[in-house]
Amino acid sequence: MTTPEPKDYESKILWRTVIFIRHGESVWNESTDQGLRAPLQAAMAMGQGLREYATLKWRTNEYKHEDSLFVDAPLSAKGMKQANELSETLKKHASIRERQKTFFLRQHQQVLNCRTQTAFWHSITATHMYIYARTKKTNKHFIMSPNQKTHTNTAITIRKKKGVKHLFYLRKKKKKKKTDKAEMEEKLKTSEKKKTWTENELNNTDKSSEDGDEAPPLYTSAMEHLEEAVLRMEIIMTNALPLDPFDCMVYNHQLLQQQTKNESADLFIRNDMPLDRNYVFDILNGFNVPSIVASSNLRRAISSCVVALWSRLKMSNEK
Repeated sequence: MTTPEPKDYESKILWRTVIFIRHGESVWNESTDQGLRAPLQAAMAMGQGLREYATLKWRTNEYKHEDSLFVDAPLSAKGMKQANELSETLKKHASIRERQKTFFLRQHQQVLNCRTQTAFWHSITATHMYIYARTKKTNKHFIMSPNQKTHTNTAITIRKKKGVKHLFYLRKKKKKKKTDKAEMEEKLKTSEKKKTWTENELNNTDKSSEDGDEAPPLYTSAMEHLEEAVLRMEIIMTNALPLDPFDCMVYNHQLLQQQTKNESADLFIRNDMPLDRNYVFDILNGFNVPSIVASSNLRRAISSCVVALWSRLKMSNEK
């Protein structure tokens, strides 16, 4: 399937993800791969197939099947190992998902216990309340990036004279009125509408500023406490979900290039739908993703499917 043009995304497009799992190695595969060097192994594979055919043909009272049946070589030791490895990988992925969920809930509770009076937290709380019905159905979580914007907004608020006065209750020293009209007009041109502290005023904790306003003596200490609080929230929120060892994002054309390196790259650049390995594992495990399991009628394919996806099959009513 080729990737649609950007304009096509405006219309509703139904995407279906199809995952093909290659069957494991069978006894017959091993015998044919070795050629004439393993005639005994090939004879054993054929003999086992004939024996199973006779069992299913004449002992129908013990085996319920339809009129049609098929006989195929079973998985070899290597094929069983391949199917078991896929099964263990899916189990490990499911375990990681559970640990992620537990870790996130624990970190989320820590954030809820943090006391903060910022509008940023108010907006998060309001959003969570307004769309709670949706998040409850879709099982979504709030994942926030580091709060550089919050830190910047806090610094700007503290830097403003009005904000400093409001937060730290600083009192301005009233400057004596000047009688020189020319000097007063010159002063108004430069600092009448000044709304922020200058760097000289911020660093000066003893002397008065040029326009008579008291420099904020608590500025440095307050900013240190604010930066520490913001940094703590950044650490909590950025660590809400740990790094996943299976985290991987590849593209179809990259996979095709690995398989067919000799062909022109133009053939697969058009087919670049992203494939997230985590998403594939979620589908195979059946985690909140509508999907079905299908297999060909090859015995080695059915065996690989049942062994690898047994955890999913035994928990569902799939047939």
